[in-house]
Amino acid sequence: MRHLTTFLVTCTLAGGGRRLACPDQAAAAATGVAGTEYLCRATAQAPVIDGLLSDPCWASAQDSPAFHPIGPHAAAEPSRMQVRFACDSENLYVALDALSRPGSVPRAQEARLRDGPVFGDESVELFLRTSPTARETYQLVVNCGNAIYDAHDVPDARAEENPGPKWDPEWQHATKTRPGGWTAEIALPFRAFGVEAPRQGFVWRVQVGHNAPNQPHEMWPRNPTPSFPAPGHAGYLIFRDRNLLTNGDVEGPVNSKGVPEGWGFSYNDKEGTGVIKAWETDAAQGKRMIRYEKTTPEMWFPQLWLAPFAIQPHSTYRYSFLVNSEKPFVMRHSLFAEGGARTRKFSEGQEATRGFEPREVTFRVEDEGPDAAIGIQLSQRAGVMWVDDARIERVNGVEFTRVEPPLAHCCHRLERLAARRPFKPYAQVTEGDPIQSERVIFRDTGTGAWVWRVTDTPGGSTRHYYMEACPWNGDGSRLLLSSSEWDLREDRLLPADCSTMTRPPVRTSWFAWDRKDPNRLYYCKPLEGDDTKSGAFTYSYATGEDKLLKTFAGSANAWVLSQDNKYLLLKEYFPEAPLEKRTMVHLLSLDGKEDLVLDPKGQIHQLWFTKLPDHSVEFEYEHGGFKPGDYLEGNFVMKKDGTLSRIYGGEATWAGHRAHSPSGKRMCPIGRLQVVNKLTGELTSLGSGSSNHQSWETDDSWLAASSGYDLIRFAADGRDFVERLGSHNSGIGHSTYWTEAHPAMSPDGTKLGYASSMLGDLDFHFLVMGLPGRPEALQATRQGDRVALRWQPPKHAKEILGYHVYRSSRSGSGFEQLTTKPVRECSFTDTPPRGRPVYYTVTSLERCGLESLRSQEVCTDPEWPGPLVRVFEAEHARVTAPPAMEAFDPTAAGFYCLNLGQNKAAEEVLLPFDVPRSGTFALWLRVMSADNDFVLLTGPDQAHLTETTGDKGPWRWVKVGDGAKLARGEQRLFLRANVPYVLVDQLVVTDDASVRLVDAADADTASPTAPTELHVEATGSYSAKLTWHAVEALDLHHYNVYLSESPDCPAVQENLLASPSSLSYVAWGLRAGTKYYCRVTAVDRAGNESATPAAAEVSTTPIPRRLFAQFDQQWRSTERRQTEVAFECPEDTNVVLWTKWQSLDPDKQGTGGRFDVGFDGGPASPQAIRFGYLCLGHGGPVAGDWLWNWSAPLNKGEKTPGFGFHLSKGKHTMQLSVPAEADLECGGILVTRDFGFLPTDGYTSFLPLTGKAE
Repeated sequence: MRHLTTFLVTCTLAGGGRRLACPDQAAAAATGVAGTEYLCRATAQAPVIDGLLSDPCWASAQDSPAFHPIGPHAAAEPSRMQVRFACDSENLYVALDALSRPGSVPRAQEARLRDGPVFGDESVELFLRTSPTARETYQLVVNCGNAIYDAHDVPDARAEENPGPKWDPEWQHATKTRPGGWTAEIALPFRAFGVEAPRQGFVWRVQVGHNAPNQPHEMWPRNPTPSFPAPGHAGYLIFRDRNLLTNGDVEGPVNSKGVPEGWGFSYNDKEGTGVIKAWETDAAQGKRMIRYEKTTPEMWFPQLWLAPFAIQPHSTYRYSFLVNSEKPFVMRHSLFAEGGARTRKFSEGQEATRGFEPREVTFRVEDEGPDAAIGIQLSQRAGVMWVDDARIERVNGVEFTRVEPPLAHCCHRLERLAARRPFKPYAQVTEGDPIQSERVIFRDTGTGAWVWRVTDTPGGSTRHYYMEACPWNGDGSRLLLSSSEWDLREDRLLPADCSTMTRPPVRTSWFAWDRKDPNRLYYCKPLEGDDTKSGAFTYSYATGEDKLLKTFAGSANAWVLSQDNKYLLLKEYFPEAPLEKRTMVHLLSLDGKEDLVLDPKGQIHQLWFTKLPDHSVEFEYEHGGFKPGDYLEGNFVMKKDGTLSRIYGGEATWAGHRAHSPSGKRMCPIGRLQVVNKLTGELTSLGSGSSNHQSWETDDSWLAASSGYDLIRFAADGRDFVERLGSHNSGIGHSTYWTEAHPAMSPDGTKLGYASSMLGDLDFHFLVMGLPGRPEALQATRQGDRVALRWQPPKHAKEILGYHVYRSSRSGSGFEQLTTKPVRECSFTDTPPRGRPVYYTVTSLERCGLESLRSQEVCTDPEWPGPLVRVFEAEHARVTAPPAMEAFDPTAAGFYCLNLGQNKAAEEVLLPFDVPRSGTFALWLRVMSADNDFVLLTGPDQAHLTETTGDKGPWRWVKVGDGAKLARGEQRLFLRANVPYVLVDQLVVTDDASVRLVDAADADTASPTAPTELHVEATGSYSAKLTWHAVEALDLHHYNVYLSESPDCPAVQENLLASPSSLSYVAWGLRAGTKYYCRVTAVDRAGNESATPAAAEVSTTPIPRRLFAQFDQQWRSTERRQTEVAFECPEDTNVVLWTKWQSLDPDKQGTGGRFDVGFDGGPASPQAIRFGYLCLGHGGPVAGDWLWNWSAPLNKGEKTPGFGFHLSKGKHTMQLSVPAEADLECGGILVTRDFGFLPTDGYTSFLPLTGKAE
């Protein structure tokens, strides 16, 4: 389209007898204002709109940028056009000075009416957009005869609703002609655009074009397209000043309290003391700076802030301070929503300066209408720093919209599981051994990642021990978890696919798997008969042997094995010893050599091998209960000879959670994303964000961590690659350390295990981070009628069970699985049909059922006859530096793709591929740009590029090359996008004209058949048993069980109850006397789910003569330790006791509480109060939050099976008492025989999701 419809600018066109001084292109470049940016300065005196250029504002305006002929190959010519901008609170002014034919006075071809074709005359066109990412464009044209055209184009509007030239605002314009040129002035009211005057530092987009008959069209900025306009090449009009801060230089007024205008000093003596003041001695620049002094080493205060200011959405900002500080310091910025509520805050640590140095931080904001504030402070360090020249500027040239990924639902929409009552019918689900699996396989509602929830522990927890304490054994065939189910302390042993659970005969506490023998582990426990001593044991699941290795006088804990499997690392603790003698470190030899004992001369907290070959260990000294000075700060390495060195930390740098790289060369500590080189001490920043607990098990190039409620994966080599994997949502009601995720990755890094209390109780989950590596170097050799296949295992293959082989009669599709069971060796022999070539591909299969992408196919004919289809994964491109990065996206093949630019578009990405024979091929890319329309340039090199445009939206296939002549062997495809976050998943190279690409190439989209013969039977008032017939499919992985109170019972995540591998499941935690509807589907290894068969219905047994006794007593334990209530049972029954509590002890630590209950004067039994969901961090319960706590002991006797306190028919009294040392308040008591009842006015001990029960 030749002209856009509307445009709006407050401009003054330069006119009259004085030509604007315009430097040539080289001089303009030297001024620093050429290119794409123009600073529109404010003027106190508005110009007179008369076409003359004599007003003072034009003399003080920034010089004109250089204009360039339009078009992709236009030759450089001297600029014939100049433009200047100015503004005040009402208008935008533009001054124009244009050259025409020498000696002649320019004239319009004819008299023009408004909105006539004025652009056919000597004219200037102005294109404006009122925000950096706006799509609406205002077009204003004035010709040398002062005729105008104005239009407003709304690209997303329907034709009849698009204003176009009908937009006719009031604006002033005047022109003056002269021999050889003409000038013009324009004044455009901001109200004409429907906006207020832009704030200081705000940016509009602008293009200015010059039309002159019989001369090349020219434009600023440079326009490589053949016509006006070119929105993707618009410039930046910056209003008033680049710095958004009006007093960042501290030279403005100071109020009566000594605080400079626009600055803020914040104090909180409980979190740090100090003094901040304006300082007029030895200022870095100007006459004033700020002196900041922190006198105590607490964390957060005092704070030095700039008052919140408006910023533009979908923008990148860079802020800086001029700082002089001998101590490391923190730069901070926060974002605020309308109304002043802070939505997010960020901190960036900075090293000490050498005198005054500028320090800067860059951040991105997508929020609509946000405010921001920046600040600077010392944290955990006493000291003095001087601060001056605060600045924040928008970073132009990186225009795009980035919609933040959706926040995950608090329980990932597992509403059916969230509604489950906490009473598991153990007699039904634990018949024999193994125990019924509670596995549920679902999608993360934020990222779409696959997540496995493998346990369900009402009233307790089943989880791994800690980050880096890997629950998987060496080959991934088993997981060992610690459980408090049934109020017992037992282990739970699960196979790789978590399809069953067993109770192993030993209780291990903290354990370490042997790195070579997948059946063996090591652990410590008190010695039988003398619990003052402990022992290190090894247990074999293959033989059942539990062997004592060594006895210790103190309390010993097994931590981890060395990488070479030669030493077991243990910590021996003496709680009554002096501080410097409380810990000893033991390296227990596993190969018959002498054990080593190291003395750290202090109480240490965590203890790890560094993973270096020298068997050195790393630890930090214990902080709890001590004051600074009682321990050394930092992370320390001790070698086998006892020498000690600090590798990280020191003053005010907390040493805590960390992970060591597999090679042992680097360590990632808690806090900001960074790694320390343990050999040199060098720190490398890894990108924005922070981590809490880390796991680094598989590959030196990347690791994973928890970060708030999220799980992240990030590069460890300095690339700014940080990917959100999913959300663990542990402690979603309150964030408590005791329910932290503590991520631990599996041996091959395909799975990230973590604990989560998102459904109330604390259970083990794992998120699928990636598929197993695919086989490499597949080869096919003809041996008569047979074909011998050989391949190499993937880089990480500890968890690989074997390989599946697929065969097809054509390249690229139609592959059928040949192997009914995975082959263990990297070879296979097949007898294919005679007379034609066949194609093979191989996949890797993990023990848990995860299957890799297919290997590159091979053909039995080395000439590769027939049509060819080759598929290449874009993430395998050798990209080692930003902004191009691999990206996690579960909708991509293999869960990963290639991001052609993160935060800015990459200038060059090379995607390697190969073809097995020469020929002419078409090239297809599977691409996605979720938030921005895009232009993709592709070709064999930068000199031969093809342009492909695309709209924002989901994955699509685009043809980027047709008729490409390629020689046999290695090739490469050059890629470049005009905006960031263009994702590339796959490249397909083919000479098959019949290829039709819809989903990911090689994708298995065929669903299994549905299960049949679904039968459901109620097994009491609170449970039902489902059975069904098996589905016969080579790639069947599991079944999904859905349950709903709605007759249609849709097969959606909200109704998902379980994902068993068996042909039956006991659904429990139901309500009595309720009708339910059930469906069962089949799911294959690729995640394809069958159709949903007809629903089966079942009604649970009603409860006759329901007992419900409610007592609204409210009493505080410090005033009276006990209370008594009376009630009557209608018959012999089991009851559940609900008690409502809050803790009033401000110093309480931990998540536990206790009271005692007795009936009819009998012995009292202790009952736990599960305060965990009311706690914050390492602290105790939050005062003011009420918890409904259930008590219902598990009765194993034959006469009183199931849960609850067994009471006979008749009247009873119940006595409740609280320990003398506790400070608790009871707000209510309920006794009921209905195990499906839930209280409604507080948290429950297993449903903290919404803050209130149902």
